Amino acid sequence: MRLNYFAFYITFYIEIICCITVRDNPRVGTSLWSEPYTQTVTIIPENNKPVARFTINPNPVVADEPYTIDDTSYDPDGDPIVAREWKVQKPNGTWVTISEWKPTFEEMGLGDDGTYKIQLRVLDDPTGRNPNLTPMWSDPYTVTVQVQGKLIVIGSSNKSTYKAGEAMILYANTEGKAYRVEAKMWYSKNEFTSSNVTTLVSDITLTSPPQDVMTWHTKHTKAEGRDIVVIIPKDMADGTYQVVFTAYKQLLSGGIKTVTDTITVKVKGSIYDHSKSEIIGPKI
Repeated sequence: MRLNYFAFYITFYIEIICCITVRDNPRVGTSLWSEPYTQTVTIIPENNKPVARFTINPNPVVADEPYTIDDTSYDPDGDPIVAREWKVQKPNGTWVTISEWKPTFEEMGLGDDGTYKIQLRVLDDPTGRNPNLTPMWSDPYTVTVQVQGKLIVIGSSNKSTYKAGEAMILYANTEGKAYRVEAKMWYSKNEFTSSNVTTLVSDITLTSPPQDVMTWHTKHTKAEGRDIVVIIPKDMADGTYQVVFTAYKQLLSGGIKTVTDTITVKVKGSIYDHSKSEIIGPKI
């Protein structure tokens, strides 16, 4: 997070020069004018409210990513701004005071998806112009920002080494209200399907909106059906390969956010031994 301040100072006042001469009226002699007497009077205007202004970028803000606030507040009298009051309204309507802007919204407890209102007031100090003037707070200035909560997926498998022809069992842990998790195999197809992408199922029923934290798995029991995409082709060569997990999250703006995680698995050997057998029975 970066917080930038921009100050604008416009100092002005009014000076009035008063000049007076007087003439006497003697009983005897000629009337005379005095030398001019000059007095400069400075008129300092009443204090005016400062003006609060700022922008935030980017908007929407991703809760666990940096952002920038540009503070362009100013005082029309040119007085310095000596204090700022920041408040944030959460999606549930509650207001919190921000004493320190941290690098991410998530670090300030503002990581939930939704619409936030950020409000700023600023205080001036006119006593440099006149010690009798009273400091004033600006009217509140509010900016509405959309916050997208973080999304994390961590993939894993039940084994680190498999044999060709063996079915993998894949798992995923998500954080950030994912509604879908897919896994993409390194091979394009196997003997049972022409697809290399499978959808994991959640360990418990998803709610609407989805739970913030969820665990997932590929189907591998008789009751739920068996996932055929995760069966390693029988002719797969020995080696180290990658499986890519992708988690999906629905955004309030209508878009979809995705994140990925990649794991490696090894293939060594085959479940098929390619041996030949002969059934020998009694000769007839």
